[in-house]
Amino acid sequence: MGVPFNDLGRALDPIWGDVYRSLKGCVERVQFLRGPMVKRFEEEFAKAVGAMRAVAVSSGTDAIALSLRALGIRGGESVYTPAFGCPATAAAIAQAGGIPRFVDVGRESGLATADAYAALYGEGEPAAVVPVHLFGRLAEVRDVKRLSSRTAVVEDCCQAFGTPGAGRHGDAAAWSTYPSKNLGAWGDGGVVTTDDPDIADDVARLRHYGADETWQVERFGWNARMDEIQAAVLLAKMPYVQRWHQQRARAAALYRLLLPPALLGRWAGAENLHLMPIRVHDRPAFREALAARGIQTGVHYERSLPSLAACGGDDSAFPEAAAWAREEVSLPMFPGIRDSEVRAVCDAVRESVQKLVDRRPVRA
Repeated sequence: MGVPFNDLGRALDPIWGDVYRSLKGCVERVQFLRGPMVKRFEEEFAKAVGAMRAVAVSSGTDAIALSLRALGIRGGESVYTPAFGCPATAAAIAQAGGIPRFVDVGRESGLATADAYAALYGEGEPAAVVPVHLFGRLAEVRDVKRLSSRTAVVEDCCQAFGTPGAGRHGDAAAWSTYPSKNLGAWGDGGVVTTDDPDIADDVARLRHYGADETWQVERFGWNARMDEIQAAVLLAKMPYVQRWHQQRARAAALYRLLLPPALLGRWAGAENLHLMPIRVHDRPAFREALAARGIQTGVHYERSLPSLAACGGDDSAFPEAAAWAREEVSLPMFPGIRDSEVRAVCDAVRESVQKLVDRRPVRA
């Protein structure tokens, strides 16, 4: 038997009755948008992450874009963000009207440090910064926020639900509830959290074309609402997330115990891993070797953001981001993954890496 990269059904199977009852309420009310389930989910989500307000939206991408809009980002303004990560972050900055400017990431963590941002500030202070808690690892948002009181900070927490401290140091935080995330819906979804009621109210208007309760529009937003079905699924899952966080932590600890440190890099900060990243020099051969043993892997991500054609197509100034994009492999990581499966993955990884090393030509 192989090991899947992700198995969403394992977490769902024991709670199907709760999900069914939650969905049944939506169907019986015949109210699928702007209803009580979204409002309840917003209240529960705010409590879970320690924020004053939560506004449910249609995706993590929209959560970033709407947060930047609510913080006053105007067309043509620079927004700093890491050079390695999901293209959605850069897309959201562009959608809000900003111009993404990139900061190289750390060799060990894959995250951009506050010092890296500070170095770029010497070329000009940005309108905003979007630090990313990549893989579920906590970025140095508190120190980034201290760089300037004039710069808005939106935390990209789309991979970091359950990470201690995530979403607590920026002006706003953007979260994703994509199905495979630490708290996932049955489709796309996202949340904006903030302690500022004005930002929350503005995001709530912007997700609904920019209209208030009287349908007055002072500035246009777009249709970015979360529907009642997604909120119902998420509400049913909320009581179980701590259990799932513990299962992720157990799997991560076992990976660290069994895999060579050189593959994992050094990381001592807060985390709640959404993905289990390692780095290998010959990624295609490595993934092929694991696939031959029935072990599925992923890649996050195949290109650095500056290398995207939409971002200029050149990552020569970002060597660490380029290296991460060339070498990163994501191992199976999901709630319900068995210790025996993690051990099987680690056995295959060690064997495959050793074979790749043995095949390398010896230099004189």
